[in-house]
Amino acid sequence: MAIPHPYLLAAGVLLLLIGIWCWRWSSRHAIDLKGAAIGAAFQGAIKRQIPDIPEDIKSKIDQVTSEQSNLKRAQKAGTLAARHFVAQVVWIASLVCLAGGAALVAAGFYWT
Repeated sequence: MAIPHPYLLAAGVLLLLIGIWCWRWSSRHAIDLKGAAIGAAFQGAIKRQIPDIPEDIKSKIDQVTSEQSNLKRAQKAGTLAARHFVAQVVWIASLVCLAGGAALVAAGFYWT
């Protein structure tokens, strides 16, 4: 069986790989504040426990507080905030790449 449009198929697979890479990168660099807030509310309201801070957020807070001067703390906090913002944008781009890659793979097989 011959593939009608191998270039569309190759472009689709490449977009899928880029989408997967972007998804993984964004999940490593994003701070899940919304999930932490929901988890803390659940712990406080339902389980009647004092909420604990997730380890990934705690490590980032420790990075900021370990700096010696206020300027360094502000730079570290700004860097973390910027990285979080970029990670959210890259996450949306990964969804677009995954959808586009799937569409191109389908077009490569079925477009006659």
